[in-house]
Amino acid sequence: MRSFLHLFVPAHVGNPLGLAGRMVSSGNRTALFTLWVTVLGILCIPLDMLLSFRERRLLAAAAAVPSRPTVFLCGPARSGTTLAFQVLCRHLDVAFLRNVTALFPRSPIVASRIHRRLSGARSARPSSYRNYYGKTSGLAGPSEANHVWNRWVRPDETGFRTKLPAAEAREAARFISAFCEIDGKPMVFKNNNMNVFADVVAAAMPNVLIICLRRNPEFLAQSLLQARRDIHGSLARGYGVQDVDNLCETADPIASVCAQVAFLDRKARELQASIGPDRFWIVDYEEICRHPGGFVASVAERLAIPLREGDESSAIDPIPVHNVVRNQDEMERIRATLAAGDHREVNP
Repeated sequence: MRSFLHLFVPAHVGNPLGLAGRMVSSGNRTALFTLWVTVLGILCIPLDMLLSFRERRLLAAAAAVPSRPTVFLCGPARSGTTLAFQVLCRHLDVAFLRNVTALFPRSPIVASRIHRRLSGARSARPSSYRNYYGKTSGLAGPSEANHVWNRWVRPDETGFRTKLPAAEAREAARFISAFCEIDGKPMVFKNNNMNVFADVVAAAMPNVLIICLRRNPEFLAQSLLQARRDIHGSLARGYGVQDVDNLCETADPIASVCAQVAFLDRKARELQASIGPDRFWIVDYEEICRHPGGFVASVAERLAIPLREGDESSAIDPIPVHNVVRNQDEMERIRATLAAGDHREVNP
């Protein structure tokens, strides 16, 4: 049963049934929609396999690299990447993978073409910023598309997919090239884990802008702890990309998440130095919330992407920043650990 469920649930999730139970008990509509899509995806397997023959022909005919600009959003889990993704998809005249593709992981391009014809999804935009751990609602909603990225990105020792070989990066470039032709527009993608393999993507796709989110480290650490509870049902299992050279799952969870925060911040700065600040931006989640219009305008100007018809970046309202202390004692320990740098000794 576990091996079957992992066809539809990420491998790093130790207990898929337990996660499903927590998602149901949360009462979150987006969580319930995600479960519904997972079940419906199982029923769509025969049709997906049939459409995949057409998918392969489209990929074979596509250009090796996208001719239009491509934006990738990445960053630590719980750093605001989904919100940034939704903001750009809502206000820029761009293409993006939609949740309907989760029903057809073998044929997302063909399925997107059919969905566009049937629903007019070309002009549809995200109607809200609600999400549940990277998942959004509605078949036309923007998808982080892990079901597509899993074709190319391999798992590391923790089960998270963080290893992208150069050959697979070139396959991803061809896929994006083919997908862009559906609407003839630039494309926005989201993949949190790219914050450790962005250099491989940048080498395969010259006309790309990679935006890496950064969040206040105290609240990022707090949110990573909460993710352990919500996704794994345990503080002992890590959530999100970690330093695989310095793993210690049985360590103090607070020291562990603080080490994770420090590692990902360091990795982002290294990637920016390697790729260049013009192609790899580091942007604060809090700044996007305070000035989403400025964020949209800067991306639009950098890649010459128009805003959606009728939109003005100056008219985009600020978004509430969800940096709230959940547990005062826990937050004090997080602050003390970050200040002392004790997290650096998680696995001496």
